[in-house]
Amino acid sequence: MRITFQQQNITELQKDQVPSKSAAGSVDKRNPSWGTQGAGVYLEKSMVNPGPGETERGKSFIELQQELGSTDVGVLQDYMTLMSNTMSKEDYAKLQEEGFDFGSMSPEETVTIIDRIKAELLRSGVQIEGYTDDMDMEVLAEALGSATLANAVSESFAKADIPLTKENIAAIETAAHLSQELKNPDVGVMHYLIDNKLDLNLWNLYLAQNSGATIKSDHGRMPAFSAEQIKGYYAKNESVSEWSGLTQQIDKLLEQSGYEITDENRESAKWLIENRLVLTKDSLDLLTELKNLKLPLSEQTFSENVAIAIQNQKHPSYASVSEKPESIYEKAIRIDEYYHSEEVWEETQSNLIARRQLEEIRLRMTAEVNVKLIKSGFAIDTAPMEQLVDALRQAEKQLATQYFPKEEMPVEKFRLYEKAQNVVRELPMLPAVAIGQIQDRPGQLSAEEFYEVGKNLKQTFEKAGERYETLMTAPRSDLGDSMKKAFANVDSILEDLGQKTTEENRRAVRILGFNHMTIDLENIEKIKAADRQVQSVIEKLTPGVTLKMIRDGMNPLEKSFAELEDYFKELEPQYHQEAESYSRFLYGLERQGEITPEERESFIGIYRLLRQIEKSDGAVIGALVNTQAELHFSNLLSAIRSGKVKHVDIKAGENVGLLSEVLKKGESISEQIGKAFTDLAKNVVTQMSYSEEITGEYQKEQLDEYRNALSSANQECIALLERGEFPANAENILVAKALLEESSLPVQILRKEKRTETIWEKLDEEESFTEAYEDTLETAKEEVEKTTFLADQSSLDVRRLQLAHKQLTIASALSQKQEYFLPMQIGEQVSKVHLTIQHSEERAASVDIDVKLPNGEDLHADFRFAGGLLYGNIYAEKQNKVMNCERIADNFIKEAGDTWKMGEIKTGYPGARIATTEVGTDAEIENSELYRVAKMFLAAVRNGESYEN
Repeated sequence: MRITFQQQNITELQKDQVPSKSAAGSVDKRNPSWGTQGAGVYLEKSMVNPGPGETERGKSFIELQQELGSTDVGVLQDYMTLMSNTMSKEDYAKLQEEGFDFGSMSPEETVTIIDRIKAELLRSGVQIEGYTDDMDMEVLAEALGSATLANAVSESFAKADIPLTKENIAAIETAAHLSQELKNPDVGVMHYLIDNKLDLNLWNLYLAQNSGATIKSDHGRMPAFSAEQIKGYYAKNESVSEWSGLTQQIDKLLEQSGYEITDENRESAKWLIENRLVLTKDSLDLLTELKNLKLPLSEQTFSENVAIAIQNQKHPSYASVSEKPESIYEKAIRIDEYYHSEEVWEETQSNLIARRQLEEIRLRMTAEVNVKLIKSGFAIDTAPMEQLVDALRQAEKQLATQYFPKEEMPVEKFRLYEKAQNVVRELPMLPAVAIGQIQDRPGQLSAEEFYEVGKNLKQTFEKAGERYETLMTAPRSDLGDSMKKAFANVDSILEDLGQKTTEENRRAVRILGFNHMTIDLENIEKIKAADRQVQSVIEKLTPGVTLKMIRDGMNPLEKSFAELEDYFKELEPQYHQEAESYSRFLYGLERQGEITPEERESFIGIYRLLRQIEKSDGAVIGALVNTQAELHFSNLLSAIRSGKVKHVDIKAGENVGLLSEVLKKGESISEQIGKAFTDLAKNVVTQMSYSEEITGEYQKEQLDEYRNALSSANQECIALLERGEFPANAENILVAKALLEESSLPVQILRKEKRTETIWEKLDEEESFTEAYEDTLETAKEEVEKTTFLADQSSLDVRRLQLAHKQLTIASALSQKQEYFLPMQIGEQVSKVHLTIQHSEERAASVDIDVKLPNGEDLHADFRFAGGLLYGNIYAEKQNKVMNCERIADNFIKEAGDTWKMGEIKTGYPGARIATTEVGTDAEIENSELYRVAKMFLAAVRNGESYEN
């Protein structure tokens, strides 16, 4: 059995018909679509050879990828639908909460993880109240023609976790016009739908209603048919006045189909036979639904069904007209729960083969796997167990290869990841008293062993009906009676020991008491240290980090909390992560309306100081403790400036913060001070820069930026990423667009004296040029990293610098394929040059050059050696700029003619472009010659006449 995991095409009946709203408000009889296969986004194709004033039709992102042929189109369809139609900012926030960097995730990984998040959200019963993706309700009401419908749509989309993007709203508007034109089906419509076995959705009903479907007969009577057999075709009789011969067979089919033997159901069966329709369970079901339809749909039903259609990755015009359609996530969870239920286990008790098949199904089936199967079109809810086992194997293997691409034993690693996720998900809610089980064995008890201890304790509490405080929540005020009695004297114990009655100390005493351990200073400190360690590890052990650990060949469940803590300490924060954190911090400060410039400077100083402390692994604090210096910000700044830690220029007022905790006997001085100080500073930073509202705004801006990049990407962007071997994810497309379209280059942030704009002049010495180019990119990246964390940057500045850093990374990768982005001074301005040297069967010994001129227009040139001659084309962006091309061509020919034998050098504009006539190609031409051609042409551009607007 073979399963294909990609979205299914629409039926042949629908392919050539696409509805769209006409000027009069009606709907054209064409098939509803977001683009290609519901991809959700149209992209403008770059101009290749259009005539004057013409451009080719818009091509979807998926069509571009099909042409490039390197990406699974089914996955890409899901990705584009996800980005434009189904991914809410709550999904985006959940991704980040779980430790995933959305922008850098591959399309395959993004689709898979979002499917899991949506399924888990639904299973947990969590609902997002009032979410409208910040949509203006007046705009929505105007688009839909009704304020009440707009409110219903907003509420339904919130419950379905679907964003009200502009693409979705436009599609809902089309669906609403379809729905408003529908009326209860007549005989002709019912016959059309049943005969063509069409699903009952808005579009199919509209199509049937407007197809002119009627049934004609002599004298207004329906032609009569009798059954040759109960299943299959019904042959025509001239007349049928007696149904007695068919009644027994009809009753048998009704009974087999789960229908009661009633006159009404018999009449439905007779109606099907009279109208030349096959009598089957499916046709009876469809007829019954049609008879019970109430059209047009109510606003509430329409809104709910449209939201579920989009959730199922369909255009809203394919929304069901049933009262309660099922989403793919609801279906996936229902089937998962069924196969893991006691009911189905008992059903297979007497059948050894079925029991073994069920065991394998349970091993492989998750809601995540089920979603993939449902999307593939596999009938997961009705398939025989043998076929289901085979399908699950294939789906699990595909999921595994998406999580662990190009790795050995991906299925085994995927199962480990699933197991680890379950442990990570449950750890925070285990009883805090489990800490007492590991404080004497920090290097022995693994995370999985600790989980088992905690799970057993949880079961003990639950059996006794006792409440308990958990590992990752604040101390509870609703502890059970026995717990309250047992720990009623906690404060007295702490006071007798000379300890403060803090919640951390109280919690330590409760843990010691429950585990029947001696309550003294030493044990309190041990428990507090173990508690901090466990909480710190659990906080950092996100699904994203767990996935990284397994990809790095590490099993997180086998590691102790001490080992896990060491692993996290050794993880060097990447530039992108640090810059993103700083950008978020600055964004929060900028949204605080009452903060003064002086306060802003102080808070930035605290933030940057924390960053340096983390990088020094506490060495700064330790040095201060050893000198017995009073610990406040000015001393810490002095230690950083005079010590081994890299110098930073930060100013912070003396009154920003002062720590004067009295050090207690038996405590680790440096650890106590370090934790107290960093906790205080982090609290200050968090309180001033973080709120749910601000975080939501920031995340929405990011998501919108990614959506906009994807919606406007073109073939050139995708091809550039293909050449650099980068995945076509949201962030990379954003970067590719900037690299190709922006007039400036990231290398231009370097100081003027570095003279980066003259690097092109080294092109006549290939080795010298390539070394200088790579050195320039690396220097520029260092400059970006340094500039990012300066105190005078805004959140937007930091995000732009992040983009520049990624541009430099991609540019560096492309240079390995002899593709370069260069600055070049023309007159008083610095222009951008995009140079590609090619040696391939199709483009043997060729050079392509694009120059962004000072007036903002583009100049293109391509050169090729053929038959011992140098041929070329030079094109201006507009027809009225061709004379500039001719001047540049004259300069180039004059110089090049002294070095090579010249063929024809043509000039013009893109619409007039004609391929060069040539005899053979010269693949043996050395690279150095091609670089010299490039330099000679750029010199001709620089020395050309004016480039006036």
